[in-house]
Amino acid sequence: MLTKKQKQTYLKNKGYQCPYCNSARISEPGTQLSYIDLSEITSKVTCLDCDKQWLDVFKLTDIIGID
Repeated sequence: MLTKKQKQTYLKNKGYQCPYCNSARISEPGTQLSYIDLSEITSKVTCLDCDKQWLDVFKLTDIIGID
């Protein structure tokens, strides 16, 4: 399980480092998407150094017209 501090650090680093070992060698987000509902998507991410896995959670936060 991830600790609260690990989650906070991961989010602060904008998902660019493994929350377990801090390696920057992680799989590309978005390679395995799952829809929780119409406003939330998860993406499985894997650290290429420690082999830990986790889900990034993306939520709909805005909309921009493209007329």
